[in-house]
Amino acid sequence: MQNAKVLSLIGLLMVSAALVGAYALPRAPVPAMHRLPVETFTPQIGGWTANADLPVDDFVQQKLPTAKIVTRDYMGTSGRQVELLLLSAERREDFHDPNECFPGSGWQLTDRRPIQIGGQTVNTMRAERDGVRTRVWYWWAGEVDFEQGDAGGQRKIQALRKFVLHTFGRADGMSLFVRMTAPDTEPGRADLRAFTQTLLPPLKDLWKTANPSGASATK
Repeated sequence: MQNAKVLSLIGLLMVSAALVGAYALPRAPVPAMHRLPVETFTPQIGGWTANADLPVDDFVQQKLPTAKIVTRDYMGTSGRQVELLLLSAERREDFHDPNECFPGSGWQLTDRRPIQIGGQTVNTMRAERDGVRTRVWYWWAGEVDFEQGDAGGQRKIQALRKFVLHTFGRADGMSLFVRMTAPDTEPGRADLRAFTQTLLPPLKDLWKTANPSGASATK
């Protein structure tokens, strides 16, 4: 299962890279949010079946104390896998922007562009480090809102202003970070598209169950 080993390595390296960058940046105090119960997310999505959840590194959990992180490899009927990471937290600082974190830890990011899948804007990019080359698809939903700029990174001032205006004086919002990775090959990219199309309906159902009158888990 070389594919599974590569995806697991990618996931661990990316989370570690994200922490290095996220905790080197200044933070602003904001109201707390409710955490979405991502641990209850279905292990069966159409023809995709999840393996056991990958363990969260103790260091990662210590640095993101309010975050609940679920990372799983979903296997399709082809036998290939897509790694899914869902992160929800009670504090804005337990989220991160991979466009700023990863380059600081040695990842080279190229081909960064947004695409549309089933009405969802998905940020996409290629990440390469130590000979590992992967395609990354991701988005935020709910009270945390980063926008991918022309160079891939978020528009910091606009994103922070929008976040504060939408949450000032409130502590009842929910937020979610969704990230998928697969090998940067033609089959891997096709798997990401197929998996995302299948992922969106159950993701919306999860959001409605936890927050029936709130914002959508997609944008």
